[in-house]
Amino acid sequence: MAFLVLLLFFCIPTGRATGEPELVMTPMHTTVNEVGGNFSVSIWLNLTSPLSFLYGYIAKITYNTTILNCTAAGTLPGHPFEGKTGGFLKDIEDPSGYLLVQFYLQEPGDYVNVTETAPLCYINFTGTAIGNSTLAFDKINQAGGTYLLNSTGQKIPFNATSGNDVIVVPEFSVFAALMFMAAMTIAIVLVKKRWVKLPIT
Repeated sequence: MAFLVLLLFFCIPTGRATGEPELVMTPMHTTVNEVGGNFSVSIWLNLTSPLSFLYGYIAKITYNTTILNCTAAGTLPGHPFEGKTGGFLKDIEDPSGYLLVQFYLQEPGDYVNVTETAPLCYINFTGTAIGNSTLAFDKINQAGGTYLLNSTGQKIPFNATSGNDVIVVPEFSVFAALMFMAAMTIAIVLVKKRWVKLPIT
């Protein structure tokens, strides 16, 4: 767990120079090598200019719940609200195919000024079946979706990346191992036949 959080902490994103803040999910592609395998993604607030009066955020993320199971979420070290009184909340709605992660400061009118790119949170998943799934920000800048709020309760315009593409593949089974060995045996026989010396006349 600590290793996953540390790894995500150092996956610092680079975004487009639009002037507006951007929510970025890292990494952008994940391969889970077996059913039951675990992985994490992180959400970052990417800045190309200072962001003032940030009161909180909410991120709605959709995913294929027949392929993935969300197991945990939490703040990352260095998030913008460190040292402030507030709360991180997660709401996992597996049957509906989405999850919510959010952080709000406790006192109305309170805020933080963010001057550089900063991590927000991590989310842990387990691959439960073979297949593909996309983790995507939903309803960007819309009520009931993904948005940033300022100290007066107004939405802060921002951009967002498309999310993370996840592939869950089967583990290397005994059957696959036998097939591999058979293919290698055939290849060796063919090579030996090719290099048989011609008789000397």
